[in-house]
Amino acid sequence: MGYTAPLGELKRQLQTLGLEIIDFETLIHNPRLISSAIFTGLRMALGQFADFPIRALLWLFALGDHLPTRWISGCFIAVRAAKPDAAKR
Repeated sequence: MGYTAPLGELKRQLQTLGLEIIDFETLIHNPRLISSAIFTGLRMALGQFADFPIRALLWLFALGDHLPTRWISGCFIAVRAAKPDAAKR
């Protein structure tokens, strides 16, 4: 895990490198510290039976990708960029 630049900064950096931005999106919408604590508690309480509730919570967190607040809740930004010639293909 490392630093995630804000979208504007990331776009500028990639354009400075001569890349064309094709698409961008946010990734992973679960609050890591909170979800890790919840998942650990579920594992301690339910053992091997914690899989289903953990999957259900991850699915619920993933719905954050469809909300207007996704730019706040997303832990990472993914950018698809290409050299200008390759972007036209």
